[in-house]
Amino acid sequence: MGEGVDHLRLRANKKLWPLAQEQSKAMTATLEHAPSMVKQLQDNGYATLQTGKWWEGDPLDHGFDEGFGHGIGRKTMEPIHNFVDQAQKNEQPFFIWYAVFLPHTPHNAPDRLYLKYKDLAPDESTARYWANVAWLDETCGQLVDYLKEKNLYDNTLFVFTADNGWRPDPNKVSWYVRSKKEPVEAGIRTPIFLTHKNKIVPRRDKETLASNIDIAPTILQACGIKPDKAMSGLDLRKPEVLAKRDRIFVDVYWDNIRVDALGDLDSDLIARVVIDGWDKLIARPDGLELYDLKNDPDDRTDLAEQNHEKVEELSALMNDWLEETPIIFPHALQR
Repeated sequence: MGEGVDHLRLRANKKLWPLAQEQSKAMTATLEHAPSMVKQLQDNGYATLQTGKWWEGDPLDHGFDEGFGHGIGRKTMEPIHNFVDQAQKNEQPFFIWYAVFLPHTPHNAPDRLYLKYKDLAPDESTARYWANVAWLDETCGQLVDYLKEKNLYDNTLFVFTADNGWRPDPNKVSWYVRSKKEPVEAGIRTPIFLTHKNKIVPRRDKETLASNIDIAPTILQACGIKPDKAMSGLDLRKPEVLAKRDRIFVDVYWDNIRVDALGDLDSDLIARVVIDGWDKLIARPDGLELYDLKNDPDDRTDLAEQNHEKVEELSALMNDWLEETPIIFPHALQR
């Protein structure tokens, strides 16, 4: 296929839908052979439910017993209630993937929520975003309340995370500035919460390096399951282990990727990032940026020209990381 062939363009043309489906399978083919937290849970007797956002093909092919679409949370919580009831009936432990489209756009929370923030926020865009956050919080509360009603709350581990940050565009509702799809802190530094009554002591840590790659090993170990050896993440319940981590790595890609370049790690790349202590290097295709997060937590002052030695040091760490983590299952891309 020629230059500019991307999956959104394929999906937008009904005549190309068969090709879009074929390319979608190619995009997720590597997952068939990758280690899977969900499959490990399923293999160990857990009932598994997928709800909301899921871009990896048919969830039933990836360890889920059931799946429910984008209406979860915004329209109903009933599929989760029914799933929990059935798991209880079967005397099964369960895993719920609750990926509600909140506070994701459209920022159209009910007026009862929007009006709470209308006069508090600096602009309408921010008020509507805050209202969507409140809507998310409300649905999480509904899930917690249901589990408490069923006497399941105390024995349930809750993990909350987000796939990107968001700063509302003050001039456009449901849009953002310098956050989503950007390697800046407002885009990649997102919260991870863990709650497990009587098992996790409440605390807040704003300095220890953590990553979403830690979530799967944490859940598996909490369930008494040994994570696949290919999972390099750490157990988030153990601060003393996390404290020994020196650095984390991030890559940021365009969401509308070229389907004819799936085997090229540099195709559609926005940037790669390494954070080593308080030093942060952003490697974009057109240049390198260096930041001191201790004194510049919003990464606004580029120090690359002032500290070439540190840039070279962090660049070497990034290159080593890329060599250690190549495409793991290239054969799946050649089907």
